[in-house]
Amino acid sequence: MVRFNYLYVGLPGLKAVEYIGGDNWFGVALTALMEIPKDQIAVMGADALQRICAAPLSDQKRHLLSECVKAYLPVNDDEIRKIRQLLDTEKYAGVQAMNKNWFQDAEEKGIEKGIEKGIEKG
Repeated sequence: MVRFNYLYVGLPGLKAVEYIGGDNWFGVALTALMEIPKDQIAVMGADALQRICAAPLSDQKRHLLSECVKAYLPVNDDEIRKIRQLLDTEKYAGVQAMNKNWFQDAEEKGIEKGIEKGIEKG
């Protein structure tokens, strides 16, 4: 009988703070799946999007990496509002245009939830 033991590295076990500033752009995008302190989710998400937006990559690669962040960043409506406020500042200039659809989708989902609650109450 042959037995193999493999090391396992799970992204949730890694600290996003250690990878957000790295040179590996895929690693920056995957910070959305890593351990992020609850009070830093909005800042880390905005920072990841900013770094990816400024990365020396093709438009397609930047788009795909930013989609990874947007898909897996553990945000609620409040955090989306915080990210939006951050991206409106001069520090994050240019990032909001690249991620405009994300905010529109979040707003539409909020409106849909409100309509559903109104229908249920009615």
